[in-house]
Amino acid sequence: MSRLAWLSPLVIGAVMTSCGSVDTLDPAGAAGSSGGGQTGSAGAGGRGGGGGAAGKSCTDYQNDYIAAVDAAKVCNAAIDSIQCQHIVSSQLLCGCPTAVNDRTEVDRIEAAWLAASCPVPVVCPAIACLAVARGQCTAINSGDRCVDVSATR
Repeated sequence: MSRLAWLSPLVIGAVMTSCGSVDTLDPAGAAGSSGGGQTGSAGAGGRGGGGGAAGKSCTDYQNDYIAAVDAAKVCNAAIDSIQCQHIVSSQLLCGCPTAVNDRTEVDRIEAAWLAASCPVPVVCPAIACLAVARGQCTAINSGDRCVDVSATR
């Protein structure tokens, strides 16, 4: 399960347009109420997700996260040590669990994305994800990589 799943109930105002594109509605954006026979004033407009530090957009964080997950899958099959034991989401939005060797940079980008108030969808599209129990460092021609091992193997 994604480490972001607990946020879903908190973002009730989120409207998902696609897995990578989400709009949020600000509760202050509701129309004003009338009182004492007078017409109420309009509520404030809704707001989108924050732009993030150093001019980064939410899409920039998503792309950085995907690249960090890819880099975190590098391991060394020639050494006799436990590797690939950290489970993270493959994407910030609507990802599947995957095993990585080092989650430090992945966690840093996720924290920056959350701090930037990037929108979190309430519901992700129905996608079939492998139930990953752990990873295994596997020698591959292009370089040793963490390969997901399902809980059913």
